[in-house]
Amino acid sequence: MLKCQDNPEVVVTGRDFALMNVVDRVFPKSTALLFQFHITMNVKENCKTKCKVKEDTKEKGKT
Repeated sequence: MLKCQDNPEVVVTGRDFALMNVVDRVFPKSTALLFQFHITMNVKENCKTKCKVKEDTKEKGKT
């Protein structure tokens, strides 16, 4: 990858912290992004623990 490209503008990874750290060191000028799936899952999980949702609100969201 290094031989065929200069510094890539964006590197998209999964939620692998070791890979994210390596990308940050090897490609310091690149923007590192997570797959949208992982971001969505993290937001949902954090909202569950930090926000109280009424039961009737949960049912309305299942449509």
